[in-house]
Amino acid sequence: MTMRRALCLGLLLAAAMWGPFPAVAADPWTLTKGVELVSRWPADRGAMREDRVTADLYRPKLEGRVPAMVIVNSSGGVRSYTERHYARVLAAAGIAALVIDSFTPRGVLGTGDDQNRVPQSRSNADAVAGFRWLAAQGWVDSSRIAVMGMSRGGEAAQAVALEQFRRGLAATDIRFAAHVAITPGGCNLQPRDTATTGAPIFFMLAELDDGTPALPCVELILRLRAAGNANVRWAVYPGVHHAHEATTGAEFLLKDWTARACAGRFFREADGGVTDRATGRRPDEPNLTKFLSATCIEAGYTIGGDERVKSQSTADLLQFLRDAEVLRDEEARAVVPDCESIPEGIHRRICVRARNGWTGDLVGLARGYRYAGRIRRDDALAARLFELAAKRGHAVAKWELAAMLRDGAGVGRDHARALRLACEAAEAGDSSGMNLCGYFIRDGIGRPKDDAAAAAWFRAAADLGHSNGMVNFARFMHGGRGGVPRDQAAAVALWRQAAFFKNPWAYVYLARAYESGEGVAADKDKALEYFRAAAAQESDGEAQRAAQEAVKRLQR
Repeated sequence: MTMRRALCLGLLLAAAMWGPFPAVAADPWTLTKGVELVSRWPADRGAMREDRVTADLYRPKLEGRVPAMVIVNSSGGVRSYTERHYARVLAAAGIAALVIDSFTPRGVLGTGDDQNRVPQSRSNADAVAGFRWLAAQGWVDSSRIAVMGMSRGGEAAQAVALEQFRRGLAATDIRFAAHVAITPGGCNLQPRDTATTGAPIFFMLAELDDGTPALPCVELILRLRAAGNANVRWAVYPGVHHAHEATTGAEFLLKDWTARACAGRFFREADGGVTDRATGRRPDEPNLTKFLSATCIEAGYTIGGDERVKSQSTADLLQFLRDAEVLRDEEARAVVPDCESIPEGIHRRICVRARNGWTGDLVGLARGYRYAGRIRRDDALAARLFELAAKRGHAVAKWELAAMLRDGAGVGRDHARALRLACEAAEAGDSSGMNLCGYFIRDGIGRPKDDAAAAAWFRAAADLGHSNGMVNFARFMHGGRGGVPRDQAAAVALWRQAAFFKNPWAYVYLARAYESGEGVAADKDKALEYFRAAAAQESDGEAQRAAQEAVKRLQR
């Protein structure tokens, strides 16, 4: 036994003695270090060999069976800013995270500058070992075990989805619920056979990655989809390099290997060998590493990312796990109806996404129940859906719910809360929220009237092209209200602009201006034209009735 291996094993024994303990009293998980796994990997002539690796378990403090994630380390080993970062995020979300150390138990610190120290097949096997250990735990929901990793670990997460590698690992009896491959190395030397288990796969790629470039992964993704897996998602994060989770500035790894120059040249076979994609031949050199090193393996690539991108990619990871139903949004599922009750089409697709926590789709589904001609009218259900989306900060949901609270539609009247929600939407920059907030303030709904404050919100909405905002601000201009200088011609021009967007009240106020000659030359025929346009529309009953009465009056 080498001194390094002995030291590593000593550290592992010490870690195992620590046992389970809370990392910090407030953390919503328990950390158990040194969990032992039996890893079995293919050797010569189809035989299987085995050795032991260890893992750290982040177990959520929750009752009942929970989902789990196997996390396989990258070429740099287990790091706080990657593997442990994801473990903590997942455990906080209610997913047990098993962080596997494929290196230390094998007496290795890293493989960046020599991937032969621990062959990739060992990391792939470790992922399977992690699954088997988790599935044997009574508190784990074995139908919701996923796998993820970055770079080398991402290649492992990708490999155990592929049937050609699962057969070699004697792992066809297991199936991960989802796979997350972060900047995986397996795109440079792609598998020949792209048949997968069909489980969802998420490729998280980096725009500036010069170690495992994004474009070969895009090619692989298209091949995986063509082979029948429609559940392959991908994202390319802008402005970041390989290991985008490291956010202390870019760094160039001078000696670390990259197979970027191999991309598009070879297929990886089930036995681990390669075939030339152009000729269909295998290399004459029996030593694959020696052949690839002489042919296309290079050294040197950049790592480094950004906190903003890391935050976004982490949020995307959690949403993918919700869409894969590894993580369940119980709050959304308690509100969103059974999607099978909705006819096939866009609203059923929206419903599925809403159940998985997509906030915009909660709003879209609510509108399907709120407005005629979509799903069916159900104001109470629409209000509940808007309520959840508003709770999650969606500005449109806030003003939609505010309008329902004002009218008592599907929910009890509450003018004070309606005002607050509408003005929160306004402050978030939503033009409809601005108009509704101005409306409440102008009419004294939920607070005393204030024409000046109302005019400010109407003007802000008009500046954003909101046609009702234009109509309302033009009324203030026409009458010189709320501290707005009186300018009837400018008011008519603004109503004309809103009429271009077929706004019913713009028709009405333009017609009245032409009838009275205020701000524009009097023209009874023009007045009738606009009144008739307002009378013919059906989107606003009040404007329609006002226009119908005016048409009768002018035709006498």
